Amino acid sequence: MKGIGFIILFALISMKGWALGCGAYRTGKFLLYEQKGNIHVRIERTANEQTETDLKTGKFIRFNIRWFNECEYELSVIEGNNEQVGFFRNRKLHIRITDVYADGYRFEGKVQGSNTIVTSILRIL
Repeated sequence: MKGIGFIILFALISMKGWALGCGAYRTGKFLLYEQKGNIHVRIERTANEQTETDLKTGKFIRFNIRWFNECEYELSVIEGNNEQVGFFRNRKLHIRITDVYADGYRFEGKVQGSNTIVTSILRIL
């Protein structure tokens, strides 16, 4: 009987993130950390803008954000002092949230004009 209770408890905890839904992450502060790529970025998102700051260099990019639905949005560069600003200047970045967790979400990102899809996880700060 204890085994069944544990399974039910585990299932409820696992589903907690899904209960939040993608909409829970429309605004807030997040951390993008990838050890493999040596990436440490703080993301601050309001209803209309997203600012990404490299925690190692302090350089930033500020984007307009436009939501298509609860789990998909598009970023268009506004300004920044990061070397990537030129790359994003005439390209939009399309993001699709694929998995939602209690402490963040997994996403797929694709730059306009590219076939490459990047996957990563944002965690709440």
